[in-house]
Amino acid sequence: MALLARAAPENAPGDLFVDDSCIACDTCRALDPSTFGGGEDERAFVARQPEGEGRRRALLAVIACP
Repeated sequence: MALLARAAPENAPGDLFVDDSCIACDTCRALDPSTFGGGEDERAFVARQPEGEGRRRALLAVIACP
C-alpha cells in the first residue's frame, strides 16, 4: 500500500498518488495511461487526477499494482 509520507513529488495534486515503493512494472500505465505517467523503467506517478468514469480505471490500476 502506498504511503502518503513517501509520495513521489511528480504526482498531480489530489488523493490518488504513487509513492517511492513503485517498482516501475508498468501495470498502472498499461491499464490507465491517461492517469499514470512515467517512462519505461521509471517510477510511475499520477500525471493527472482522474475524474468521473476515468476514476474507475485508475482504481483498477491501483488494485492491480504488485
